[in-house]
Amino acid sequence: MKLVNKIIKKNKFKINFKNNNHFALKWPLKFLSYIWDYIHIIRRFAYNNGFLKSTRIFTPIISVGNLSFGGTGKTPMVMWLTEYFNLKDKKIMILTRGYKGKLEYKNGAILSYKSSLGQYQYQDQDQYQDQDRKSDSCMRVDSNVKNTKYLFSKEGNPDPYIYGDEPVLLSKRINRGGVIIGANRVENLKKYFNRIGPDLILLDDGFQHLKLYRDLNIVLFDASMPLEMYEVFPLGKLRENLSALRDADILVINKVDTLKVRPLGVDVNISVDSLQLDKLDLLISKLKKFTRIDAIFIQTKYEITGFYNCFNQKIYLPNEINGKKIIAMAGIASADSFFSSLSLLGGNVIEKIVLRDHHYYNKKYLDEVISNISKLNAILITTEKDIIKIKEIVVNNSLLFAAIKIKFVRGEDEFKKLIEKVLY
Repeated sequence: MKLVNKIIKKNKFKINFKNNNHFALKWPLKFLSYIWDYIHIIRRFAYNNGFLKSTRIFTPIISVGNLSFGGTGKTPMVMWLTEYFNLKDKKIMILTRGYKGKLEYKNGAILSYKSSLGQYQYQDQDQYQDQDRKSDSCMRVDSNVKNTKYLFSKEGNPDPYIYGDEPVLLSKRINRGGVIIGANRVENLKKYFNRIGPDLILLDDGFQHLKLYRDLNIVLFDASMPLEMYEVFPLGKLRENLSALRDADILVINKVDTLKVRPLGVDVNISVDSLQLDKLDLLISKLKKFTRIDAIFIQTKYEITGFYNCFNQKIYLPNEINGKKIIAMAGIASADSFFSSLSLLGGNVIEKIVLRDHHYYNKKYLDEVISNISKLNAILITTEKDIIKIKEIVVNNSLLFAAIKIKFVRGEDEFKKLIEKVLY
């Protein structure tokens, strides 16, 4: 799977078969695509029909996943769900892989409890507060690394290079419960279930993790992904056939606002709203052919709520970057949408630094970036996932991150009704 991810990220699979030079590759790739496809069809059939067993527990499990390689917004959706159930005072267990962290193929936990002094909250329902949040006083980290039961990184925060950037990011949102890290979700669930005693389990990137039964399947799609990429790898970007959507309960079309950008070569007399409607209609129609009649479709987008420094102090409101010179840096799966969001707010993005998803930073590189910021009299804006790793190495007030949240464009009430139904 690691090799597949590398190929996807390098876009080696994007081949234009109309070009005669590439036509010879069409049939070998088609053959590989069929093999990949049928392996996953047989695997899902085996789990759905009892030939392979899924572990089932009485506590509700909500899976958040996707059908394609690349970023669709799984982590922001898990964060939204965590904050939503925080408001209902639910104890939450998040099962996540911890990709590229040292615990990915081991196991560990970031446990958050209410103390007698009260739970320290990194983020409330209004996103971020303007107060200084240099440490998480009630954050407890449990791990098997170095045979130490409890590990605390600098200032009481778990180290993203050990636990993974996304687990640390998710742990900042949780009021009661914990984030459990490791590829073997079933084993980790059994190990930590009694310790946490959750009311609800969120399975991050779980649509293909069939070893664990789930009560609700949320599947996300990137609205900006070209329709021709809806082919099974290596012909396209799909992990498995669209027929897998029969197991989906909620289909979330994310980044619908990106469709307002007019594609090159399109007649200027055609309205952007018409283009957006046509693309969404085509995508939804395509997906509906494979979904159950009771599955629901939701539309969402990202919203930047502010820009913060390494100490989580708000420096700018979204509209306050208008006209400012910006160096934008992102080590995420879909950097283009991040850069576009800064431009749409009026930021003058003079340089874009695109890094691999879950990029590992080092001090030498960051010192060079900071030096370049000073020379250009610019500000650097990165993502929250990146800043979590950066501030383990360098703390500098010129480094800012954009705080984002999921915003519903259509279907919010229906979405909430369905996720609450799982609990009661």
